[in-house]
This record gives sequence, C-alpha cells and structure tokens, in this order.
Amino acid sequence: MKKTGIIMAVFAMLMLGSCMSTSFVYTGDYYPPAPDNKNIRVVIDDNRNLAYDEIGVIEVRESFGDFSFAQIVNKACEEARYKGADCIIFLNKSTSVSGSGDAISTSNQYLFKAVKLKGD
Repeated sequence: MKKTGIIMAVFAMLMLGSCMSTSFVYTGDYYPPAPDNKNIRVVIDDNRNLAYDEIGVIEVRESFGDFSFAQIVNKACEEARYKGADCIIFLNKSTSVSGSGDAISTSNQYLFKAVKLKGD
C-alpha cells in the first residue's frame, strides 16, 4: 500500500513537472515596453551608486530547483523589458519546503528590482 502511495506521488510530480512563473508589483512610474532586442543590464550588488528610477519588483518562482540562476535571470529580464526597464537589480533568494512524508516539494523565490537607469 505504501509503495502505491510513493508511485502516485512520483507520478504526480512528473505530471506537474517543473514550472517557473513571474509576478510584478509596480512601485514607481509606468514605462512603455522596451524593444525585444534591448539588452537588460543585470546588477547583483546594489552598492554601485547607480542613479535610477524604480519601476517595480519582479518575483520569479520556480519549483523543484530545476532551473539555473541564468534561466531565472533571463526570465526576470523578459519581465523587466516588458515593463520598460533597462536594468534589474538582484535583491534576494528564499527557499520554502512544503509537504510531509514522501511528498515533499521545494520552491525558490527570487526578487529583483526593475529600474530605468538615469543618463542612459
């Protein structure tokens, strides 16, 4: 009986698969979307004395840890470009674990600040 439960849990995880989602909260002005070919500057350390206008905060969530940090950053850049930003600043990463017994899942949350650089 327990073996059947384990098989069902594994099957459910495979069916759900890995997923990545984004959300955005405006904390500043609205800007028109940037062109698709616009490069987005990525800043890991906010102690660079950059002059910018904050547009908002991007949250990227992913399950099961199947995505690399580069994939996470690229997803955040897509969202930033759509919101008119030309730079993202990495804020933090948090991990949550849920479930019990044989059915435990993890999800990672990455936060980025989407900004418009002044003078660019």
